[in-house]
Amino acid sequence: MTAQPLPREEYIEQAYFFRVYRERLQNNVPSQEILKTIQEEILSTTNLPKAIDFMRAEILHMGRIGDAMARLSHYFTPFQAFVINRAEDDVSRFDQVTGLEILEREAQYRALPATQAGLFVYQFECIARNRLGYGDGLTAMSKDVVYDETWRRWIQKLRLRLGTRELSEIVYRASQHFQDRRRSQHGGVEPEDTSRDASAETTAMPVLFGEQEGRIARANIGRDPLYLFAALQRQLNYPAVPRPDQESEPEKLPGFLEARLQKIEQPPETAGNGTERRHRSVAILSATGKRPSTIPRRPGHQNVGPRPANPAAASPTWLRVLRVCVVLPDRYGCVGRGLTLRRRSGIRGGEWGDRGFRISEPAAM
Repeated sequence: MTAQPLPREEYIEQAYFFRVYRERLQNNVPSQEILKTIQEEILSTTNLPKAIDFMRAEILHMGRIGDAMARLSHYFTPFQAFVINRAEDDVSRFDQVTGLEILEREAQYRALPATQAGLFVYQFECIARNRLGYGDGLTAMSKDVVYDETWRRWIQKLRLRLGTRELSEIVYRASQHFQDRRRSQHGGVEPEDTSRDASAETTAMPVLFGEQEGRIARANIGRDPLYLFAALQRQLNYPAVPRPDQESEPEKLPGFLEARLQKIEQPPETAGNGTERRHRSVAILSATGKRPSTIPRRPGHQNVGPRPANPAAASPTWLRVLRVCVVLPDRYGCVGRGLTLRRRSGIRGGEWGDRGFRISEPAAM
């Protein structure tokens, strides 16, 4: 048994349900609470409260409502379930708020005397503008009960024609305006099929769009498809597709937090009373008596020559200072040119000489 379109009151309640659901989601209300409270607001003479009860049980078990809508195929359309499933997909960038607004406007249009051409243009623009996928999207559209068998076959064939022709040209060839122009070019007589290529295909093309749709589509051949959608909305009052909100700029911090962060990022100020603490940073690699070929010097001194042949005869013990890596405050004796490391290294004393830093009292081994 083929499903039939729902009564007008069902679409009115669906539009209200999708609108309230979207608004409360924007207010950070959990979906479970929304489905629990909104069920009492829906008109009880419709079947929507039963559908909401099933979706609430599904979201408590699975965490999604798209699967529940897909199971309720006799109430929700495959396109509605497709949009919600895309919004609930973990890897999709499609927002659930935008998806609910799409279904809200679609339900509002269905409550009016909607046409098959108008509903097709709206659903196709939703797929194109939000990048939901033409393959699955057109398949879901072809299963809608609003379309008759001719429309369903044409939508299924559209999947193969999108890559070879523009949408404006496809709509134009399936319009009454295209058929009228072909008859006028042949003296009001239907032309015969004389070739096997595209002419036979265009002759057998069904008439799905009217005269105005065909003229608008012919005027937009070679242009952006979004211009075609906008023209149809202006001229024929087709429903407008909601656009995703642009990403707003990040909120600025309050003034006092900005001042605090700037104060933290600034370097500490030195004391002006003459008692500045001097820090020395040195890295002592070895005190084994092996003196390198070059030793870092204080400014004004020259490097020494090659190290002696007998490292053991090198006296006193030399230290190689490579880079700054450890901060040694004054309590370790780092004052002036002298250096006394009493705690960590065990070196008792030393001083800068002509040939570098010399340990005067090495630690007892």
